[in-house]
Amino acid sequence: MVDDRSQEGRDGHSHRNRIFEHTAELKEEAQDLASSLKDLSADVRGALEEQLDQRPYAVLGVAAAVGYVLGGGLPSRITRAGLGIGMRIGMGMLMRQFVEGQMSSMSQTQGGQGGSEGGAAEGFRQGGA
Repeated sequence: MVDDRSQEGRDGHSHRNRIFEHTAELKEEAQDLASSLKDLSADVRGALEEQLDQRPYAVLGVAAAVGYVLGGGLPSRITRAGLGIGMRIGMGMLMRQFVEGQMSSMSQTQGGQGGSEGGAAEGFRQGGA
């Protein structure tokens, strides 16, 4: 009987010690997480300030859009139509930039080869030959 009680007492202390150890580990991990979140917050703030200095109107537009969405403006038909038109315009602009980039890289590649085709194509663009 005495041995059973002493075993229970030791087990109780070992469980209590493990609980304290886990609690200390959790506290340390929570402090590490808080420190990481603080660093992340500082990084995000720095990036936002940099963007605000470089592109103030874009940041203002993004802030207005986020406020509009959070304010519940997204579900309306007018908003969906506006977003659809905006997406089409944006995609058109992106495609234009892509095509212009491809055309300029093609002209640089052809101009650098110096063959008769490159010269004839260049002359045609200039209005000669």
